[in-house]
Amino acid sequence: MLDDLLRNPAVQTVVQAITTFRLWIYGFALLGALIALRAILRARTERSRAMFGLEREAAAGRLSSAIFTLLIMLALAGGTYVVTNYFTTEAVNQRITLRAQAQATATAQARATESAAEIATRAAAPTATPRPSTPTPTPAPTDTPAPPAPPDMTQSCHGEGNSMGMRYVDRQGVNLRKSPEQRGDNIERTLPFSTELCVYGDENGWLKVTVANIEGYRYILKDLTRP
Repeated sequence: MLDDLLRNPAVQTVVQAITTFRLWIYGFALLGALIALRAILRARTERSRAMFGLEREAAAGRLSSAIFTLLIMLALAGGTYVVTNYFTTEAVNQRITLRAQAQATATAQARATESAAEIATRAAAPTATPRPSTPTPTPAPTDTPAPPAPPDMTQSCHGEGNSMGMRYVDRQGVNLRKSPEQRGDNIERTLPFSTELCVYGDENGWLKVTVANIEGYRYILKDLTRP
């Protein structure tokens, strides 16, 4: 990368020298440009007045040399301006800082957009409308075994590591993920409203949690939970 090369101490030594003597360089370039312009005007005049082919060729050669010298002086002045304004340590560090800020802003906007899209998708999901029940004949009472108890969705925060306490799911259908990133292929399951979570970490907007009946740690967006 160009900025990494410009931060090299040897390169910065050359840049600093050019910056220190830039006024002398500008003066030399201006003087050379004026001399070249004078030579161009004289060569054009001599070529127009020449009566013989050799004289015209000599005048054309002097004109080409003067034009080339003028271009060299302009390039010297322009190169000095670019080096002293864009290649110094301060200019390089400023560009690096601006790029880092732009990347951080873009990352934050992308995360906010993904979170808003996920919330909008859940809000727009249609809810099932219950059908009216129809009367059915009542069967004769029989002895039936008791149904199994529903799974216990409560837990105590006494697992591995030091728990940071309990939090609860603040919306219906929040995604529980296997890793702290929003991808479609790392969703473990969706959690109902008020599911209990044991928190073991909080970093970059993600909570490291455990959930009842699921082994190991999982991740969930902190903005979708409540104390």
